Amino acid sequence: LHMLPPQLSEDLCSLQHGVDRRAMSCIFTLDASGNVTDTWIGPTAIHSKAKLHYGQADEILEAVASGSEAVPDFTVLDGYKQEVVDALVVLDRLTQKMRKQRATAGFLDIKGAGSKELKFYTNENGVPTECYKKPTY
Repeated sequence: LHMLPPQLSEDLCSLQHGVDRRAMSCIFTLDASGNVTDTWIGPTAIHSKAKLHYGQADEILEAVASGSEAVPDFTVLDGYKQEVVDALVVLDRLTQKMRKQRATAGFLDIKGAGSKELKFYTNENGVPTECYKKPTY
């Protein structure tokens, strides 16, 4: 079930690789421990170099972690594939570090490990006909 019309969710309000999009951004600098040391908020333009869904990002991270030379395919502008893979690895390490810090500080994990997201199958009229649980990443 769409929350927004497809023209908005899939085009005008969606990041498309290789297309400039105006945005309001919060740019921040982190130290080696993941602490915010500087921030800036203002108008920017986003020029996305790749198009990935969460499953593809996970597959790439799993391939890198296993030492595989072959990284799964994804849509990326020419010449930027390794840069995108390297950025994913850095962001994954930061995510793991920040989760560990939150756990040490006693955060409440309401989703829990291996939580599920509900997804729906719909008929040709868009009416839900079936529901299934999808793993979240």
